[in-house]
Amino acid sequence: MFRSWVLLAVILSVAHGTVSEKDQPCKTPENKKGQCVEVRNCQAIISAITSKNNTAIEFAKKSQCGFYNSQPLVCCEILESEFLPKKDVCGLSVADKIYNGFATQMAQYTWIAALVFKKKATGEDVGIKCVGSLIDNRYVLTSAGCLSDEELELVHVRLGDWDLISDPDCDEITDFKYCSEPVRRFKVNKIIKHHNYNKASGSDDIALIQLQDIVTYSEFISPICLPTGIAPSFESFVPVVAGWGTTIKNDSSSNQLKAAQISLLSADECRKKIQNSKPLNTNEFCGVQKHTLQSCIGSIGSPLMMPVVSTNELNLYVDGILTWNDKCASNDPGVYTRVINYMPWILEIISKE
Repeated sequence: MFRSWVLLAVILSVAHGTVSEKDQPCKTPENKKGQCVEVRNCQAIISAITSKNNTAIEFAKKSQCGFYNSQPLVCCEILESEFLPKKDVCGLSVADKIYNGFATQMAQYTWIAALVFKKKATGEDVGIKCVGSLIDNRYVLTSAGCLSDEELELVHVRLGDWDLISDPDCDEITDFKYCSEPVRRFKVNKIIKHHNYNKASGSDDIALIQLQDIVTYSEFISPICLPTGIAPSFESFVPVVAGWGTTIKNDSSSNQLKAAQISLLSADECRKKIQNSKPLNTNEFCGVQKHTLQSCIGSIGSPLMMPVVSTNELNLYVDGILTWNDKCASNDPGVYTRVINYMPWILEIISKE
């Protein structure tokens, strides 16, 4: 990671852009609304530079808006949309802790969606094969690979679930039995995979599921926040992945939703660990579970959630989508699609409704 910041600093030290002050409004080279931030807080610029694409690097140079404590600042585009849930609605959690390394509370991650499949040939129910994240009142964000098994068909999406074998869910807190509303099942109106998704390489592994009915938010069902361009540095926050996952000892899924803290890796570290198992591109990043629990907490499609604190409020943002985790319990990395790089695509789709 250190070498990445050195590379960014070297490239931008010779750049010439509009001079501004840290955290002040600015205009991007494309004359779009932005904010002047440290380069490490602007994922679009990091991706541009590390892509080694000359056009992208030139754009990054033109984005420079000054220096702060000898560190380069860049004008980072702010992706705004009237269609995105506001911060008083999205990414709200009843707890900010993961208990015993992986246990969660009921209603802690109210956007987690369980995707239920059946066999196309026989109609046999095969249960939950992967998960997604509710991002507004109509769309669920997930992995395109999750929806690409030619033998399976997505039947419906379950929201408001925590314990897969009980409905409604109940939890006992200090001798008080607390129960949720019944799990809600939504039929699927449309599946939209990214137009560049490649099943063989796993590139552009991202998809949206449009639900038939509008989702009414509640204490147990609400959306996660989407990234808007400016993100906290990875060194400052600990991201979390959640899912029903798999226990290695008996290869069975967990009944209750689990979560685990993730340590993020540089691209070079990741490639060394996964070697030839999977190609890695600039739209992806890697992370390993901080504690090896002989379990894979995340399911394919699970959100990597980044906590962000502003004005004394904590919101969780979906920073990545888990697309590959073949050996996570042996401390091998999981691979995540970088959501910020696909925000224009997401906004284009959800704004059409």
